[in-house]
Amino acid sequence: MMKMIQMDLLIRQMRMISLVNNKTKPFMGYKNKINNMNKQELYVELKKLWESFEVNHNKTTKKSDADARKALGEIKKLITPYRAASTAEGKSSK
Repeated sequence: MMKMIQMDLLIRQMRMISLVNNKTKPFMGYKNKINNMNKQELYVELKKLWESFEVNHNKTTKKSDADARKALGEIKKLITPYRAASTAEGKSSK
């Protein structure tokens, strides 16, 4: 009985630590990485994601359907930075 109570307290403490860490350290690296990519890097990333979408779209499992939707969501996130990079490169070449 005592071990179960100790285990329960340990689990609660771990959850609280996790909640505190998530609130104090938000992950901002991915968005900054996207904004610092040039047009060609974004193109390569979009191409990889599209290939992943095609592969998962043609499969028949629930996991593959979820992976296909995830790839499309990531593509959606990259469209605006690609458009901005494309415009910036077009302006700098003139």
